[in-house]
Amino acid sequence: MAMATLQEGRWDFQCPGCNHKSDFHDVHDLLSAAMTADELEVVNKQVNANYVRQPLNDVRQCRTCGTYSQKDFSKPWYDNIHRAVCFTCTKRAKHTVEFCWYCGQQWKGGSGKSCGNSNCQGPVPSLQILATCKTKNVDFVSEVPDTRACPRCGVLITHEDACKRIKCKVCGCNFCFICLKTQDFAGRWQCPELVYEVAPRQTSIPSCIALWAN
Repeated sequence: MAMATLQEGRWDFQCPGCNHKSDFHDVHDLLSAAMTADELEVVNKQVNANYVRQPLNDVRQCRTCGTYSQKDFSKPWYDNIHRAVCFTCTKRAKHTVEFCWYCGQQWKGGSGKSCGNSNCQGPVPSLQILATCKTKNVDFVSEVPDTRACPRCGVLITHEDACKRIKCKVCGCNFCFICLKTQDFAGRWQCPELVYEVAPRQTSIPSCIALWAN
């Protein structure tokens, strides 16, 4: 089961009986009973590689040094959330080195949406997911896209079994999965308890950060 999961490009493990999903840390002890330490290490590396390749994650690799970075909104992200600082390259070069969150190459552009690398596809893969994802029922509302981009940071979030009000694990934004309206600074929801109007599929990814309170 484990090897089939890895070959499918997945990083989580699903129980064939109850369909419950677990990550590698949860099933590590179970796998260790049937695998050697070397085999477990191979599985661990493949799980990490599969996770990084998923468009629905908040981890990216700097293609210059190979270091992985995670979005951290406790630190400044300049004026573009797709323009990240590689702290490893910065330490080595002794000046700030930035890379593109989409393609991993060094940032060549200015403060615009483009990183300046001609082979960078930008948000195209994420937009394809938003355009083609399945729909589902959420709080008795039908035809809701099962994947949304967080209205604040742009990370893709797939709805599983929670209610319509979602909290982004990356930036902490609270928003309605049905209408995409956010909670204001005072904690008030901009949509009523019963929401019937489904926001259309998103055709853009947030690219700039405004100041907000956590």
